[in-house]
Amino acid sequence: MQPRVETRTVTVTEVRTLTPPPDLLQSCLPDTTFRVVTNADGIDYSNWLESMLQQCDSQIKLIKQWATESGGQ
Repeated sequence: MQPRVETRTVTVTEVRTLTPPPDLLQSCLPDTTFRVVTNADGIDYSNWLESMLQQCDSQIKLIKQWATESGGQ
């Protein structure tokens, strides 16, 4: 009598949650405590807002790069 051969397929599913690095998730909200009293203050605040927009744009580009490198979309 021949031994009975049984074939089994085992599938292992691994779920990994990937999140962007925390330094890429910093808030881009404007400084609401900034006091604009003079025209110079307004110009300073405008320049600061522009730099914040550029920083946020940089973060978005880095997040997109991270997602591409991590297998995201």
